[in-house]
Amino acid sequence: MVTITAIVAMRSVSAADSTESMTNEIIPKQLQRHVFHLATTIGERNVFRPQALHDAQAYIDEIWRSQGYEVIAQSIPESLS
Repeated sequence: MVTITAIVAMRSVSAADSTESMTNEIIPKQLQRHVFHLATTIGERNVFRPQALHDAQAYIDEIWRSQGYEVIAQSIPESLS
């Protein structure tokens, strides 16, 4: 059985309060860097490449946490995906 994991991010109140200088503005160079990393460094992601799915999840998790979001993983049984 394969389990696919979805990640949910929520901005925690304490993190939002302590980081007044944070902004939700997307900077084109940052977006380009993230897309490049996901598309080129990690590459194709699907059920036949579970390590790539895991790597993408870990990357997104790390980025969101560094931006002050609380990340919660939710497992989804394969039969529901």
